[in-house]
Amino acid sequence: MIQVFTCNDFKRVNAFLVHNADKKAILIDTGYLAYKDIIEFVEKEGIQITDIFITHGHFPHFYGLNEICKSQKNPNVFIGKEDLLNLFDPEKNMSDFFEGVEKCVIQPIKNLKVISEDTNVIINGYNVNIFKKGAHTDGSLMIAIPERKFIFLGDYIIKDETYLIDKIMQLSSESEEKAKEIFNWLINDFDKNYSVFTGHYEYGFQIRNILEDDEAKLLRKYIEKN
Repeated sequence: MIQVFTCNDFKRVNAFLVHNADKKAILIDTGYLAYKDIIEFVEKEGIQITDIFITHGHFPHFYGLNEICKSQKNPNVFIGKEDLLNLFDPEKNMSDFFEGVEKCVIQPIKNLKVISEDTNVIINGYNVNIFKKGAHTDGSLMIAIPERKFIFLGDYIIKDETYLIDKIMQLSSESEEKAKEIFNWLINDFDKNYSVFTGHYEYGFQIRNILEDDEAKLLRKYIEKN
């Protein structure tokens, strides 16, 4: 099963809890203030979070990480190598940029796993594919669970009124090329029935929707023509 937690107090930031019949769970991001709802839910349902993935090093996606780790007896925490220092630096993680946001500084994590390249791990009976694509931030991770046909993209694609690729990747010709490369990887390497889970706003649409929906026409400009 997948349980979604959304914090409407900051750009509808999402967190995703993938749990199995044995009540073991993988958490993708913390959903800013929704971390409190996550802790309450898993404690009520008797679910153990064994592993946490931070899609990238911006504060809404790991705020409350220490509290979750403490409540769950120190699960493994995965983060991309280039985003590691963001955990401890409010300037790097942008928490000192927004008015009304408390500066986010994570205390040392016991079971921290730093990802420097694409890798596969088995967690709670699932094959978990970790892709280090450098979308949005240099250390951004994308996580796929083939058995469930789930892929978690962080902030690479955002869907609110329309589908858009992260604006950060449109600031230079180099990042624009990377955006194109990642987009073609996504639509060519994965079954079109994969469900896409994003860091903000709407989630759960399929890759086929990106290729078919009228609202996604701005994304389709990235498709490489053979």
